[in-house]
Amino acid sequence: MPPMPRLPVLLFLAAVSLRPSAQAAAPEAQTPSPDAEGCTWVESVGTVGVLDRDHPYQAEAAAQQLARDAAMQRFLGRRVSLRHTIFAQAELGRQPALIEDMLKTNKSGRILKEEVVGKGYRSLPGCVDCRYTLRLRACLVPESLDTDKGFSVDLQISRELFYEGDAAALEVVATRDCYLYLYDVGANGETSLIVPNVNIPEQRLKAGVVWRYPGENAKELGLDLKAQLPSSRPPVSAETIRVVATKVALPARTADPKDGGYFGVMRRMISSNVAWAEDARQFTIYERR
Repeated sequence: MPPMPRLPVLLFLAAVSLRPSAQAAAPEAQTPSPDAEGCTWVESVGTVGVLDRDHPYQAEAAAQQLARDAAMQRFLGRRVSLRHTIFAQAELGRQPALIEDMLKTNKSGRILKEEVVGKGYRSLPGCVDCRYTLRLRACLVPESLDTDKGFSVDLQISRELFYEGDAAALEVVATRDCYLYLYDVGANGETSLIVPNVNIPEQRLKAGVVWRYPGENAKELGLDLKAQLPSSRPPVSAETIRVVATKVALPARTADPKDGGYFGVMRRMISSNVAWAEDARQFTIYERR
């Protein structure tokens, strides 16, 4: 039987409980500096308030996403809407109050590289380790001016909260005939290509037609999609699943995330001037007890 794809463990992007009196601090960003390769590097800071029971991975990823948003704001010269998925304080570990997906790529710019240059807890008077701050360097490029503004792809996931072992299903629809590439992006940046694979070497999609995974063909091949915690076995984890739609089939090397992860895939697509669109969804996985 072919290997069973692992359901991504969501990038804890904004899965953090915030103290009512200490909401996420306004992100900071330093003046952009150009890169010799044409990338613009921006240094930014994200700070969130945390509760004692919040897992460090949650605080780190939430602060990292705020730093990404701050970098994008600085790069574009205007405020970008901060779209967060936040866990209600009283419901952490049970029912998350999911407000809005934070991971959709801003249409005016893209982050192609990033590095964390500092992170950790901070204390306030009478509040020990109640803030988490992360400093980020991100390399951004603007969207091409000749981009097909009507070309978009939409990704939906069957649920946003899973317990380990739960089955999941995905639906994708695009506005143009295209080829699909489905990626699992882990919290540590490690990326795996879910589709295409050895059983599904190519996935084409007609405009307006919904593609489901795993569909009947995938199930007949023994393919499934189940939630699985990472090997470090945290009690709760998160990850990002991303879909890329292109108007022409990508060469295997371009689509392969082994070289540079998901950011590497984006860099190669931009350098090849291929027309593409993307979407992303996040979900949370809890340990089954």
